[in-house]
Amino acid sequence: MVSFRVPVVLFLFRRSETLPRIVSVLRDARVEKLYLICDQGRNETEREQVGVVRRLIEKEIDWDCEVVKYYAEENRGVLRNIGDGARWVFQREEQAIFLEDDNLPEATFFPFCEEMLHRYKDDDRILWVCGSNYLGDAEALGYNHSYFFSQMLLPCGWASWAKKFNEFYDDRLAGLDDSAKVIDFRNSYDDNRLFAQENRSVLRTKSRIENDIARASWDYQMVFSLRVNHMYGVVPSKNQIRNIGVDAISEHGGNTMKNVMTERFCENETLPLSFPLSHPSGLSVPFEDSLTSIILAPLHYRVRGSIGALLKKALRMNEGESFLLQLKKRLGMDR
Repeated sequence: MVSFRVPVVLFLFRRSETLPRIVSVLRDARVEKLYLICDQGRNETEREQVGVVRRLIEKEIDWDCEVVKYYAEENRGVLRNIGDGARWVFQREEQAIFLEDDNLPEATFFPFCEEMLHRYKDDDRILWVCGSNYLGDAEALGYNHSYFFSQMLLPCGWASWAKKFNEFYDDRLAGLDDSAKVIDFRNSYDDNRLFAQENRSVLRTKSRIENDIARASWDYQMVFSLRVNHMYGVVPSKNQIRNIGVDAISEHGGNTMKNVMTERFCENETLPLSFPLSHPSGLSVPFEDSLTSIILAPLHYRVRGSIGALLKKALRMNEGESFLLQLKKRLGMDR
């Protein structure tokens, strides 16, 4: 059986239950080179969980595969494990595919990424290849090609190129200090509500980077980077990644399917793509409105977020921290 030659990166932390299912897909794909990037726990209990994960993943890799391990000795947090981890990989590889420990890929995800990485390698309009499609099946909506393009954040399972990722991915959101880029970011949105929602998330991420980087994530930097650089992602017409990490130890994906936003983004079924792929004739962006309706939180979520942001500003609170948590601290109710 032919091996899959594009390097695959698997980000790990404390979650072990999902790994056999993910590794089974990697095994079937005959992944030739696998990077294991694993964070370390923040306390003794978490360190024990991390130890279980590291032993399990190394045991599960039972095919002919070059394994490269990048294990943290101290806790990095999500940004430094994933964002900085991707940069570490791109010091060694020209291109790679990235999965987190709750990203269960469809088998066709790998040849799809391989073909897109080759086709758009030199196209400076394209920053990454996405595995997620929150629409589920664009072909069922009448779309006649195997993929389309988008500036939306679809972060579960992705691929990119070292040259473009290292140049354009603004991991520390330094571009927020550039007024021209801030204006470009604002002007890139057709929907003011989505801009307000994602701008709050970007500013919250920036605050965490500056005040408590271990709590900062990596994904809203991609939103900012796509939009200020006028770039796009390639999105498969059929969803290729199922998020199977809705549990008590989820870092930022949601802890229960009872949450309306978690329900929209997680446990979405995958569907195989057909090959040969059908390519759109140009840079087709047909589903921004449909994706906006999924990504945009319900009104009461957005109102609550706006009020919280205003109160934090008025009370000179940290944008990256929960309003209620900071209020409890000020009132001495956190003891």
